[in-house]
Amino acid sequence: MGPAVEFEQGLAEHEAALIETNRVGWHLLHFMRDSLTSLEEQATRIAAGQIAGLVALWTQLYTFDPGVPRSMAWAAWAFLLLAIARLAPLVTPRRLARFWASLPVKSALQNSECIDRDAESKVIIDLTEAAERQMNRIRHGLTHSIALGCFGLGLAAVAYVIDKL
Repeated sequence: MGPAVEFEQGLAEHEAALIETNRVGWHLLHFMRDSLTSLEEQATRIAAGQIAGLVALWTQLYTFDPGVPRSMAWAAWAFLLLAIARLAPLVTPRRLARFWASLPVKSALQNSECIDRDAESKVIIDLTEAAERQMNRIRHGLTHSIALGCFGLGLAAVAYVIDKL
């Protein structure tokens, strides 16, 4: 076997490995997309729950005795408001639509009628990175929002206990 044959075999093996890598990449990207969609839905449900809690507490603010209990209830209401404010920009339909529209799929497909394996790999990488950034943004927002909401709920509970003592 000459060097040309070995070179061609190496190229064929590289091409086969790249095809398999891209196939796995597409599967992982599909899984990541489903995870991101699930995360967005969870964040939307949490925001809805926090809004319900905010309204419920709002209707009860003036039933607390003046002084410490009422002040704590107002502080709890403010923390719930902050929790919603932290999460809302991440899950508003307009914001989500902007993210999904910003993905580089259209530009990759419009540049040429046929893309090679390396270009396909780049598309997979770009999509994965964009999805990962969005997932991290939503996870951080959820973490902060849930922490603020839990703190507000704790304040409201303590205010209720103090009010009933």
